[in-house]
Amino acid sequence: MKNVILLMALILPFSVFAQTRPAPSKIDREAPSEMRFKPVADIGSFTYLIMNVKEVKADKKGDRTILEYKFESNDPRSESAFEKMSSRFERVIDVINAIGLRGWELSAVEGNNYYFKMKVHKQPERSNR
Repeated sequence: MKNVILLMALILPFSVFAQTRPAPSKIDREAPSEMRFKPVADIGSFTYLIMNVKEVKADKKGDRTILEYKFESNDPRSESAFEKMSSRFERVIDVINAIGLRGWELSAVEGNNYYFKMKVHKQPERSNR
């Protein structure tokens, strides 16, 4: 009996303070104009670059190591240019900064792979006259 009274003492306040009015009816309203999605005219496209960093031992003892960089891109000219440029640097952060100065943005880092992207601007179409 005590359990029932104790249980009612806990449930009774919830039932008394429960909302008694009905829920408001749903009215189909349009979103305000500033909240509507606007179509994007030109999102643009990106070109991607992957830099793989590998640590190679410079001597047989293994005391000195050299960082070896390998680049992959859909533009073969940029691959060779970055490989030549990266041979001057000893630290990875210096290579990342040099690539950033050329307009590339670091997108992700996964292990020894560094992913860069750069927005490609479309050339305006020429009218044939």
